[in-house]
Amino acid sequence: MHLKNSTLIRDKNDYIKLNPANDLLSTKLIFPEDKEESTLTIYGKKANLWKKDFDAFDASLGLNSKVVLNIYKKFSTTIDTWRSIMVKSFLSEEMKENFTELLKLKTDQLQV
Repeated sequence: MHLKNSTLIRDKNDYIKLNPANDLLSTKLIFPEDKEESTLTIYGKKANLWKKDFDAFDASLGLNSKVVLNIYKKFSTTIDTWRSIMVKSFLSEEMKENFTELLKLKTDQLQV
């Protein structure tokens, strides 16, 4: 199992929050046998995470449904950027194909 990192940061308003872009590495490409998808438990799960799991987790935190919808929308707008960066990356062609398949799987799971 790869131990994923989580970092707390203090923003300009002196609020402490999770760093939204920490340790951006898809370990699934290197360790496909690693079944965990998250170090944090998301609605009682660390693997096989679907949109319904995140929705239930969001609801348990009391997040406003409009806020959650906006997060999904923002996320969906980044997918083409991910693809374009990946194409320009130093990954091997095989890794690029694996990344493309993984991205498709995850976007399908999140329904974005």
